[in-house]
Amino acid sequence: GDLGTMAARANAWAQGDIQQASILLEKSLAFFRSLDDKLGSAWVLDHLGDVALHHGRYDLAVQLCSESQKLFRAANASTKSAWALLTLGNAVWAQGRRPTAIEYLNESLGLFRQLGDAQGTAWAVEYLGNIAQSQADYTKAKDLLNESLRMFREMGDKTGMAWALNHLGRLAQAEGENQHAIALFRDSVGLFYELGISRGVAWGLVGLASLANSPERAARLLGAADGLFNAQNEEMMPADRAYYEHVLAGIRLQLSTSAFDAAHSAGQLLTEDQAIWYALEQAA
Repeated sequence: GDLGTMAARANAWAQGDIQQASILLEKSLAFFRSLDDKLGSAWVLDHLGDVALHHGRYDLAVQLCSESQKLFRAANASTKSAWALLTLGNAVWAQGRRPTAIEYLNESLGLFRQLGDAQGTAWAVEYLGNIAQSQADYTKAKDLLNESLRMFREMGDKTGMAWALNHLGRLAQAEGENQHAIALFRDSVGLFYELGISRGVAWGLVGLASLANSPERAARLLGAADGLFNAQNEEMMPADRAYYEHVLAGIRLQLSTSAFDAAHSAGQLLTEDQAIWYALEQAA
């Protein structure tokens, strides 16, 4: 039941039961270590590092991912090592250590290119573009994000395309190209919806809210996004949270508290389908 243990652990974690989760982690790791199974241990650690990252436990995520990465490397599992480095880079970025994150991501990118792993390469480039954008290095961000979008398109990787489009939307917006940004956010929402990725739909709605043609509409779209976020039980990454807070503050400035609350509550009542129709019916 080592896999059952893992699943139980991930679920305990998702419910915030860290103590229970830690006990399960120790048990599943002890099991693999008793077999001297480096790959098994590395798999558990990598999986749990990813779960920790999405639940805002960045220090723990870094700890788990770096151990996982060392084990994969020791086992000569280059592909898995490269993916673990990717998660590690993200976790370190979430901790606020940007230069180190860029080092890990570049290392992972080098490995993926060496291995001829197109999907890994595209994701590493996407994450590096995302970091460049958060640093307001728009020229570099545009090159990287467009490159990742092109690679995802060639592979037919719609999930990758959707995230790249969303981040390109934020970039266009930061550069004052609002119509282009709206088009990019709309495209990303369509793809995320088709893929059933509610969290992605929510981020598209946040982007469209920030560019809505009336503050009431903006507050309603933000409410719809919040409804989807609340159903997810996941933490926002710090760079995403900063973007979200910026959008929220901009909308609040334009409305009285009661007007904002009324529109926001109405948005939270929308189903995902309704929210998307509402978002897309605004003239581009």
